[in-house]
Amino acid sequence: VNIVDTLPAGLGYVAGSAVVTVPGTVTQVGQSAAPVVAGQTLTFNLGTLTNNQSDPADETITITYRVRVLDLPGVAHGDDLTNTAVVTTHCSTRPA
Repeated sequence: VNIVDTLPAGLGYVAGSAVVTVPGTVTQVGQSAAPVVAGQTLTFNLGTLTNNQSDPADETITITYRVRVLDLPGVAHGDDLTNTAVVTTHCSTRPA
């Protein structure tokens, strides 16, 4: 599972602030809490995730991190800075 977040102009990632929280019912292989940072793009590779419960309920993985509003031309007090991320996964079927 990969999560890619391209920060909008005017925001900067605070190094070392990322925390990935995975529920105890999920096994994670090959994970890394720290994102790979390339310019404004943060890439979190969560490795392979397996939900070990046999119920149909979804599990929630939470990623939190801090950003700073940068003092740049074109970024004014009161501006809205919208941030979105993209999740990429190759899902297998849930256990019956």
